[in-house]
Amino acid sequence: MTMVSAIIDLGRVVIDQVVYVVKTSRTRATASGNTQAIAAVTGSKIRLIAYTIGPTSAAVVVTIQDGAGTPVVMAGPFDCAANGGIANSVYKESDQEGTVSQSVNINLSASANVTVALWYVEVVA
Repeated sequence: MTMVSAIIDLGRVVIDQVVYVVKTSRTRATASGNTQAIAAVTGSKIRLIAYTIGPTSAAVVVTIQDGAGTPVVMAGPFDCAANGGIANSVYKESDQEGTVSQSVNINLSASANVTVALWYVEVVA
């Protein structure tokens, strides 16, 4: 199991004895289907560290997944009620990592206004 073993400061974390720079993305998804939140990084995987979802304008299922042909679910699916949301702090599991050289998308089950903030690191494959 991959774990965040230390938070050095607000901008860096240690995972498996490697220091990473934490990056952030804030995306507003409005249509059903995929909205890109993080662009692909050639030769690297995106690993989620934390996220917040919401508030949502309507009841919707939100999934954070990579952009591969068969998407890897990085977090979710989450059933969000209207005006609801979800927050997760530091991840401790390795399944929040996408596929090499793939973007990260926010997938909505229906049209709704949903704000998603992601904190992540880029892991060289």
